[in-house]
Amino acid sequence: NEVKEYLAQLYGASKNYQDALRLIEELPNRSITINQAYQRISLNRGIEVLNEGRYSEAIKLFTKSIENDYDSKLTSAAYYLKAESMFRGMNFDGSVKTLNQFFKLPNASKSIYFAKANYTMGYNYFKKKTYKPALEYFNRFVKAADGEDEKVIADSYNRIGDCHFMFKDFNSAIDQYNQVIKLNVIDVDYAMYQKAVSTGALGNTESKSSILQKALTSYPNSSYRSSILFELANCYLILDQSEKALQTYKMVITEYPQSNHTKACIGK
Repeated sequence: NEVKEYLAQLYGASKNYQDALRLIEELPNRSITINQAYQRISLNRGIEVLNEGRYSEAIKLFTKSIENDYDSKLTSAAYYLKAESMFRGMNFDGSVKTLNQFFKLPNASKSIYFAKANYTMGYNYFKKKTYKPALEYFNRFVKAADGEDEKVIADSYNRIGDCHFMFKDFNSAIDQYNQVIKLNVIDVDYAMYQKAVSTGALGNTESKSSILQKALTSYPNSSYRSSILFELANCYLILDQSEKALQTYKMVITEYPQSNHTKACIGK
């Protein structure tokens, strides 16, 4: 028993978490010291498995860490990472439930995962198309996002914009898409496209056209290019620029024959 305890500690110290767990789980009786190590080792092994995309196994490991609640910082981390594993495995309801448990922990707001927990919760609700709580949690994330990855912050602004867009609050949506454009780190082409559509929904077709043209120039290889061209052609049509509209519709048909917009272009 003592030899296995020593080896388990040694494996844990050398970051061989898999073998450390196996040895600890073979012990007939475990001391408090070993159970404390078990909480940390199962958490670290869970992180390894999560990064490998094995979400069900990761959830089991994080649950083991939670059940050996000796260090509150490790427990809060395990709750968040369990919820993140559920989210990545598309169990959004399970992730919501686990994050609610995380937020109820006394030290949740001090956890290094606090901001990220709001981000994941926002995405859970966004994926469930429940936009009101999604908006709330994405807003919470950006307010607590000091020091977080700028790409994640920009993504959150896009999702906040999308939530406002779904509520037809186009001015608020534009404000959020402008934040993404200002940060200029990720998905700026998407933000410009959505800003243009929102601007058009407010009745300003000329501004919509200008934003779309700028998006095409700035991001010629954008994955949203077919949608940008289609919306730009629609703008030209509304602005009585028929020749430009026809040329742009033809671009959609020629460049993207399988696009959802092509049939609509042919109809024009």
